[in-house]
Amino acid sequence: HTFEGHIYEKYLNLQLRKDSNKIEIIGYQHTGLNGYENALFQFSKKKFLPNKVLCVSNIDRKIIKNKTKLHNVYNIGRHIPEKKMKNWKLRHLVNVIPRILVLVENDIDLIKNFIYKINEFKHLINITIRPHPETLSLLKNYSNIPKISYKKNFREELKKYDVLIFQNSTIHYEAIRKGLLVLRINSNSKLNFLNKSMQDNIRISNFNDVIKKINEIKKFNFK
Repeated sequence: HTFEGHIYEKYLNLQLRKDSNKIEIIGYQHTGLNGYENALFQFSKKKFLPNKVLCVSNIDRKIIKNKTKLHNVYNIGRHIPEKKMKNWKLRHLVNVIPRILVLVENDIDLIKNFIYKINEFKHLINITIRPHPETLSLLKNYSNIPKISYKKNFREELKKYDVLIFQNSTIHYEAIRKGLLVLRINSNSKLNFLNKSMQDNIRISNFNDVIKKINEIKKFNFK
């Protein structure tokens, strides 16, 4: 079953362990982690956990082992070979409005406040919202939402954009590989595996900050 911290996952594990010692329970964590997934790691006693967990990277493996104390955690992730970008995609834009993908994760109100004045910037940037499946229904009735993406394959979608705005998702690592400028909406939580100066450099509070960062990155070369 999926390993996402849902209460029904924990209940299922508890009941299976009660019913039989011959059943091997395997959990699958299908996306990257940042270490702050409280729902995933709360009630992490053995009776609520699967026997084994499969994950998508060595970083996730370390996080899960540290948080749950499980020994049987395996990385089955596989990086797809691809031609890496040699420069920021933004540096090649000429008289084209930058295309920005905004990830909607857990904090819906944060995103709503962030895009509140989107209409004032439509002539400068092109915004698309990519919600997590669990947050999609919460956004549909919000009148100020710009274009919404329903695509399932995020790697293919990243190819269409120049900037990624996120909160905590590890998709930003994949975005960097594809030449996107990654920016993080102001948050009190720290990102694991990024030092403070790097986190400060990508932090934004509003669309004025976004435009400023876009103009700044055009001056640099990351080769």
